[in-house]
Amino acid sequence: MISSRFAPSFEPSPWSAHVDARLLAAHAAGGAPVIDLTVSNVTAPEHKLFSESLEESLEMADSDSIYQPHPRGAQRVRALVADHLAQALGPRPNPNDLWLTASTSEAYVWLFALLADCGDEILVPEPSYPLFASFAAITGVRLQTYALVYDDAWMIDLQSLVNSLSDRTRAIVVVSPNNPTGSRLRRWELDAITALCAQRAIALIADEVFAEYLLDPAPDAVDTVVGERRCLTFALGGLSKSAGFPQAKLGWIAMSGPDNEVAAASRALDHIADSLLSVSGAVQRQAPWLMQEGRKRQALIDRRIRDNLTTLRSLCDSHPAAVSQPLRCEGGWAAVLRVPAICDDEQWARWILDESSVLVQPGHLYDFSAPGHLVLSLLTEPQRWAEGVRKMLGVIAQHIRQDASRT
Repeated sequence: MISSRFAPSFEPSPWSAHVDARLLAAHAAGGAPVIDLTVSNVTAPEHKLFSESLEESLEMADSDSIYQPHPRGAQRVRALVADHLAQALGPRPNPNDLWLTASTSEAYVWLFALLADCGDEILVPEPSYPLFASFAAITGVRLQTYALVYDDAWMIDLQSLVNSLSDRTRAIVVVSPNNPTGSRLRRWELDAITALCAQRAIALIADEVFAEYLLDPAPDAVDTVVGERRCLTFALGGLSKSAGFPQAKLGWIAMSGPDNEVAAASRALDHIADSLLSVSGAVQRQAPWLMQEGRKRQALIDRRIRDNLTTLRSLCDSHPAAVSQPLRCEGGWAAVLRVPAICDDEQWARWILDESSVLVQPGHLYDFSAPGHLVLSLLTEPQRWAEGVRKMLGVIAQHIRQDASRT
């Protein structure tokens, strides 16, 4: 028996099953390999970003070192994180207001458990990365969504957010930059949300894992919520994205807000952290090297995503059929492509995969509310990226012509 909080079936979706079958057929036929424009793991060998692995570069600390855990993580590591945030985003949090975690995903689970009883509600954006449902299932909370809307740029539909609030709302999650839309929190959005949170005693959780990758930010974009005092606030980050070290498993929570709320939440979060003590002592001991090396990796990632986004825009602009256009992306590692809604997104992705051996993601995987969206990873190796985008655009143009001939 398993908990009723989890779905009764773990069978793959029709789209996943189709992708697996198509990849297997391509391998069996010995033909040209599929060009995968979806891989977001920065360490994937096909991206060719880094010349050495973590294991080759990092000499881990001795296993017999004295184990002296602290619920919030080692003080010197929290000071390093505080310095990193100050250098990258501006505000420097007090290291005593930082908690180290093994990942941002773990941070979400800790905070959902900290803030909400079973059956309470957490507000999350839509579209966004599809992991919130898993965090909610693990902690027994319910999700309510608010909409992101596009009008030359992505923004929060504040009326949608207000309509989603209830007496059981315990936290509002913002993701800035959002994955996959790349949208960043605006100053007026933050002002409105913090006012709601303060009025209703609701916490703000800001996922800022992509905050250091800025592509086309709006003038009133918010760099970070670190140090926000108007409501109980948690800013999340980690080395997985900011330094290109997902295997190092080091993330953080920065807490701020009214003094009385911070004091109460700190005691409870200490209890959760002290019960789990999940961050590896070896990783904490090597944090100085990880931070230093991470700056080099971040520069490589930043250059890759900028170059690939430029290539995507150029190829879309120059395509004779003007078949699609990338939506404005202010940060992060993903690009959202708008295509004609002559069919649903999964059908577009199937056509592209079957007819050009290029793999993209249908927008419904990220809960886009309307058809006509495909999601691509900007981490792809540039030569394969350009080839894959050209082939993808060719398939899109062909089906647009076919649709026009039928009408």
